[in-house]
Amino acid sequence: MNILLVNPFSSTKYLSDFFKSTEHKTIALYTTEANEITEYFRPDPSYFDKQIFINLNDNDNIEEILKPYAIDFVINGTENYTHITDIIANKLTPNYANDSKTSILRMDKFQMHQHLAKSNLNYIKQYIFNYNEDNLEDFKLTHDITFPCFLKPLYGLASYFISKINSFEELQQKLDLFAHKKANAISTAPYYNN
Repeated sequence: MNILLVNPFSSTKYLSDFFKSTEHKTIALYTTEANEITEYFRPDPSYFDKQIFINLNDNDNIEEILKPYAIDFVINGTENYTHITDIIANKLTPNYANDSKTSILRMDKFQMHQHLAKSNLNYIKQYIFNYNEDNLEDFKLTHDITFPCFLKPLYGLASYFISKINSFEELQQKLDLFAHKKANAISTAPYYNN
């Protein structure tokens, strides 16, 4: 089986090692030029069976570019690229592709949990706290925050900047520390059932 990983920036070594332990061939597609990827995210050349770097403008030619690899399955490598992955999957493997109209629900965890709640499925109660607009003293009067809770930048990457919070004092300290992230999601646990 030939698996295409689109922008595998998160857990790259883990993904590479895992797929090497299987009989599957992996092709990593990066929708940016190699020299534009920061050193921290730049993949080791030994990762994956093939690495292809394209400009996003080549997206229309993606079928032609990847035709020699006979792709069987497309996997998203980083949630920030969910929409691009959905578009590529619809072109290459339409029977297994997600609807790109719902990409935002897989990228934005807050919207995803709102959608789960509306669909009467288990969800995590979340609140958006915008550091530049919200005041925690007022916020805690109008929102049912229980502890422990978790604080995560609304548009973060993987688990960076996630904090387990045990009190309002600790929440204020972390919000001050992460002020540059502007919008943060406060998640309460456990899952809520409808």
